[in-house]
Amino acid sequence: MTYTSITLQLPEELRQAIAAHATANHTSEDSLILSVLADAFGIPPLLTPAITEATQSQQAELEEQISELISNLAEMQQGDRLSLDDLRQVADLKQVVDSLLEIDRSLLELSPEPFESRSPGQRLQQQSADLALLINERNSQQAIVLNQILSGIPDLIFVQDRLGRFTYVNPAGARTFECERNYLIGKTCEDLHLSANLTALLNEQHRKVFVSGQPLSGEINIPTATASRDYEYIFNPIRGIQGDISTAVFIARDITERKQTEIALRESEEKYRNLFESATDSIFIVDAVTHELLEVNWVASILLGFTRRELFSIPFREISLPLDTSQRASLMRDLENFGSVVFEHAYRCKDGREIPVEISSRVIEYEDRLAILNFVRDITARKQAETYLRESEEKLRIALEAAQLGIWDTELTTGKITWSPNLETMFGFLPGAFDGSYETFLSHLHPDDRDYVQQAVSTAIRRQEDYDIEFRVIWSDGTVRWIASKGKAFYSDTGKPVRMAGINLDITNRKRAEDLIYKVH
Repeated sequence: MTYTSITLQLPEELRQAIAAHATANHTSEDSLILSVLADAFGIPPLLTPAITEATQSQQAELEEQISELISNLAEMQQGDRLSLDDLRQVADLKQVVDSLLEIDRSLLELSPEPFESRSPGQRLQQQSADLALLINERNSQQAIVLNQILSGIPDLIFVQDRLGRFTYVNPAGARTFECERNYLIGKTCEDLHLSANLTALLNEQHRKVFVSGQPLSGEINIPTATASRDYEYIFNPIRGIQGDISTAVFIARDITERKQTEIALRESEEKYRNLFESATDSIFIVDAVTHELLEVNWVASILLGFTRRELFSIPFREISLPLDTSQRASLMRDLENFGSVVFEHAYRCKDGREIPVEISSRVIEYEDRLAILNFVRDITARKQAETYLRESEEKLRIALEAAQLGIWDTELTTGKITWSPNLETMFGFLPGAFDGSYETFLSHLHPDDRDYVQQAVSTAIRRQEDYDIEFRVIWSDGTVRWIASKGKAFYSDTGKPVRMAGINLDITNRKRAEDLIYKVH
């Protein structure tokens, strides 16, 4: 079959349509035109002239090189002037010639017609046809594989020509706009019924890609029949063999779930921030390794007298007074073993004051790092109250000792008795020796007074009257002492007696004086 070169003058729109379809079908414009003409006139598929002419030229050059090599080998073998190296070169040349002849024979075998029955031109034409067929089949197979790959990708993929027309759309893209893929071929963004702003944005990005030759990316929201979806997209220019940009590919990935997660995270962070800032305790978040202050609430800045900016600009060790080595080691062990620890410490304020604080610490993960969350409470008032209580107790102890009074407190539900230290002395016990049991108390009473004491206690509780009696106790060395005891019972909301408390006074000297007066009279 012979070929004749012709020149066609086509309208620009027709030429662009041919180019778009050629790109979509992975073939050249010449091949597409020949295929359409062959179909129109009922002629079998034709070869591309460019391919045939190139193949013919290569075949002719190959035959000339083979003939020249054969001639050179013959001349070299006939002469008697070849060295050992020359003979090796001859052997190498023979191998090259044999390889070329084998290639030529392989090409000839591609034709079903016997080689001898064809002219050189026919053989070359058939070889070119077979070669072109193999190339087309390979391209077709690659196109099928590529289409299968793109069809399985959930991302939206659109290929557009310079005029913005779609030359390829993958199934995910077609499903998004609820139409067939073939329907979208040749269409533009205007045919997708998008909003005017979104259409203008996509067209402008398309224009910039072709002008700059650089990829562009961004985020868009595409409304669908059921809901709108968020997408992250990239526009990539596609360059041809000559380096020119004939098409651009638009790839968009659905990030709706990610955006929703980001929104939920922001809302969660906002709630956390509100709780963080509205807490009544001071909150410090410190890096577990570097001890760098990572976060602090406004209550903490008020407590210490610093601004938040100032707190972040100074080392945390200047705020938190140093712990001794053993205490620090103990706290770290508790954090590792239990995850939290509560302890008392002291912080230094901006004005230099040191305030006592109670710290509740726990290990957390903060911004991808291990951190310690500290809830810090100012316990200055509590410490002052404890100091006042200790001082009051000391004053009371001194007063009781001076007045020779002892305080007792009995839990009626358990029988547990609590005595002041001087009351133990009053009953003949060494300090701390009284075990607090009611039985021990009774055992130290004079045998003649035990029933009397128990009856007086029961009567006072039953009648809800004050308890006021005198009785004798016997020390371990046999000494008898007189005790005056006063007290009262306390009751629950239901009227049940739960506690009884009072004071005791050693009246031994008074009793001895009364006995002496009685004997005198």
